[in-house]
Amino acid sequence: MKALPGSFQRPFTWFVFLFSILAVAYYMLEWHNGRNQMADFRVYYDACRQLISGEEVYGNAYGVSSGFYKYSPFALIPFIPFALLPYPIASALYYVVVMVLFALVMRYIVVSLPGVSEDSRSSKAAWWLLLTSLFAADHIERELHLGNVNLFLLVLVFVMMRFLVQANPWKSAAVLALLMLFKPHFLILYPLLFWRCEWKVIVISALFIGLGLFIPSIVLGWERNTELLQAWFSAIREHNGTLSESPNTIYGLLWRFSGGLISGNIALILGLGLAGGMVFLFLLQTRRFPSAWRWFFEMFVLVALIPSLTHTDTEHFIWSLPLIGLILYLTIGYTFRNRWAVAVLMSIAFVPYVLNSPDIVGDRIRFAFDEQGGIGIANLIFVTTAAFLMARIQGILKAGSEKVI
Repeated sequence: MKALPGSFQRPFTWFVFLFSILAVAYYMLEWHNGRNQMADFRVYYDACRQLISGEEVYGNAYGVSSGFYKYSPFALIPFIPFALLPYPIASALYYVVVMVLFALVMRYIVVSLPGVSEDSRSSKAAWWLLLTSLFAADHIERELHLGNVNLFLLVLVFVMMRFLVQANPWKSAAVLALLMLFKPHFLILYPLLFWRCEWKVIVISALFIGLGLFIPSIVLGWERNTELLQAWFSAIREHNGTLSESPNTIYGLLWRFSGGLISGNIALILGLGLAGGMVFLFLLQTRRFPSAWRWFFEMFVLVALIPSLTHTDTEHFIWSLPLIGLILYLTIGYTFRNRWAVAVLMSIAFVPYVLNSPDIVGDRIRFAFDEQGGIGIANLIFVTTAAFLMARIQGILKAGSEKVI
C-alpha cells in the first residue's frame, strides 16, 4: 500500500486514535447493556460450526429469526478459526477485526485518490476525515453492532482495483472470484470489465469461481458439497424475492412513487433500464478522464449502486462510503462553480443516510429512512452528485490543477 500523503499523516493518526477509543467505549457499553451479540457474525459463526459438525447449514435461523445463512459454503472457510473458539472470545476478536477494517477502508480511500498534494494544508485533510467519518457514523455503528463482512469486501474491492491498475489479471481475477463467492452482488463489476476489455480477468475469475465452489468438497466430499451448493442457490432465490417490493431499490422507489400505477415487473424493467443508461453515460464520460482516476470513479459508482439494484439489508449501503469520500474530497479540494449545489445535495442525503437512529429521530422517522426508501434516495443522490462533479471538474483534472487537499 502506498504511504499516506504528507498532509494526511498527522490527521489520520489522530483519526485512528480517536476512532479506537470510541469503538472500545462502544463495545464496553454494548457489553454492559447485554447487546454485544453481533447478530450477523453469529450467523457465520454458528453456520461454520454446523458445517464442521456435518449438520445442515442452510434454512436455519441463527441467533435471530432473520439470521439465515445465505452465502456460499466457501465463504465459511475464513470463519473456521473463529468457530473453534468460545463465542464471547470469537465475537470480541471479530469486533477488533471490524475496527481495523474500517481504518483500512479510510486509508485506502485516501491513498487511492490521485492528485493528493504532499504540500497541501493538513487542515483540509482533517476536515475531509471529519466529514467522511460523520457520513460513515451510523453504518460503522451497525457494522460494529452486527459484525458483518461488508468492510472486508470493501477492502477487497480496493485490492482488486490496485491489481487492475497494475495490469495484473491473475491477482485481479482471484480477488474478484473471492468477492463473488462471498456475495454474488459483485457481478455488477463484470459489465465494467467487458467495457474495459479485461478479457483475461473475466475468464480467469470464472475459473477461480468454479474452483472455489468445489474446494469444500475436498473435505466435505462431492455429494455433501453439491447439496450445500443447491441449498445456497435456493437461499439466494428466496432472499431476493420480489425486487419491486424492496423499498430502497430503484424498482421499489419507482413502484412507490407511481402510486401503484405500474406493476412490479414494469418497475423492474424501468429500473434496470434507468440504471443501465446512467452507468453507460457515466462510462462514456469517464473514458476521457486521466487513467489514474478512471478505475476509482467507475468501480465505486457500480459498488455504490449494488444496494440500489438488489434486495439487501440497509447496512450494505456502507459500500457507498468510497463514493462519499470522493465527493467530499473533490468538494473540499477543488474550486468550481455551483459548489454550493453539491453541499445542498449532500446535506439532504445526510439526513436519511446518517440520522436514521430511533434515538435521534424516533422510531417512525427511522422506519421511513430505513424501510420506506429514504436511504435508497440518499444513495441515488450520492451517485448523481458524483456524476455531476465529474462533469464539472473534468477540465481541472486535464489541466493537472494542484488545487487539491
